[in-house]
Amino acid sequence: MSFEIDENLKNAGVENIKYYYKNCPVMGNIFTACLFFSKDNKILSRGVSICSVKDSHNKKFAREKSRSRAISAIFRKGNSLPINVYNCENESESCVRINMYHQKSFKFKKSKEEDKLKMIALISSHPLITEYVVKDFDEFDMIYVTIPYTAPMEVAGKSFNYKSEFNPTPTDEEKAMFKL
Repeated sequence: MSFEIDENLKNAGVENIKYYYKNCPVMGNIFTACLFFSKDNKILSRGVSICSVKDSHNKKFAREKSRSRAISAIFRKGNSLPINVYNCENESESCVRINMYHQKSFKFKKSKEEDKLKMIALISSHPLITEYVVKDFDEFDMIYVTIPYTAPMEVAGKSFNYKSEFNPTPTDEEKAMFKL
């Protein structure tokens, strides 16, 4: 994957491209963000790729997707692809059905009691984890964790409104990370 800035991006004022990731110890990668910076270190556009809980993270694909969204924003000079988190306000029957079936289970194998207790503390303190079960075996314990399908969108939605954004306001994380 090339980090080069082609002639079209240079003409749009792009001087630098930077990527960063949001990870969760239980879910893994949540999103990848690509930022296009101007000469005076202003963010010209941002592209965000959100990793589904059903996917295995692929760094190259995530960077390509976030970069293409940043490119789209800078040339369209506008925002697109709003981050829509499924939100149940009236708890209808279809809402409950969707919440029940759109989830993914992960399992963690822990043989040391200390590691198991650390993982359980981490899992139980995570606001998006709906349930976990510990099953004891002779030499190790398995911890089964259920995560709602919308969890990565909920996390990304706290930082961004769009997956493709033109002249975005830097988040607090971006301000600290890139000294803006």
